[in-house]
Amino acid sequence: QHSFRNVPRRATVFIVLFTAAVMSTRAQDATLRHSRANNAFGLSLFSELRLTRQDQNVFFSPASVSIALGLLYTGARDKTLSELASVLGLADAGLVDRNAVLSAYKSLVDVESPNATLDIASTVLIKQSAKILDQYKCDAAWYFHAQVRSVDFLREGSKVAAEINEWVSGKTKGKIPRLLGGALPGNTVAYLINAVYFKGTWLAMFRTSETKPMPFYNHGRDEVKVPTMSVRRTFSYAYLEAIGASALAIPYAGDRFSMIIVLP
Repeated sequence: QHSFRNVPRRATVFIVLFTAAVMSTRAQDATLRHSRANNAFGLSLFSELRLTRQDQNVFFSPASVSIALGLLYTGARDKTLSELASVLGLADAGLVDRNAVLSAYKSLVDVESPNATLDIASTVLIKQSAKILDQYKCDAAWYFHAQVRSVDFLREGSKVAAEINEWVSGKTKGKIPRLLGGALPGNTVAYLINAVYFKGTWLAMFRTSETKPMPFYNHGRDEVKVPTMSVRRTFSYAYLEAIGASALAIPYAGDRFSMIIVLP
């Protein structure tokens, strides 16, 4: 049991690990390495984002960004491929085989559970004058379930933006109703979009009656009252000495997914 109350911290990092259930030993190893790479990439990106948002909360999906860049990786070669492998943490995780990387992405995209809804969708829009290789379309469809199509950014920028907003709203069940506020620049070459929608039920339910106003300290000093959920259960907890942080796992029904809260 552990209580995370009155936490005077700037940010809480949520790391969600998606892993497939049944795999061969080799594929399992690649997926484990890919999970580590995604974690390293997410923490690295978080470190960069927080520098530009001092004293603000930072909320983003490392998995979503990784999948979008994975679509770039799929079509990259030579120096660009190496640079993406470095940025995505693949090189440091020992994932050097392209096929192993793509298979690991497929395992991530294909993960599912009867007790939760996890929808991962991607699409790639490329300017009309560019030639799209059939192999890239096949790889994007097979490994990412992504559609690749040509659009006219120059003459139909507003229409394309409206289609993107509609696509994002539909894939996120209306949680992100609008992504773009206007037409994309006419010189846009490509636009990669990924959406992740998750809905699950806690294994240990939080009763509404136990949600009460409690103090929360912004920047460790400014007290505000916020609705705070509360439950008494036994959860997996660990102190991560290497980074001086506490970690708590709150499982969803089915024990397939968990929310991991890391508290510096």
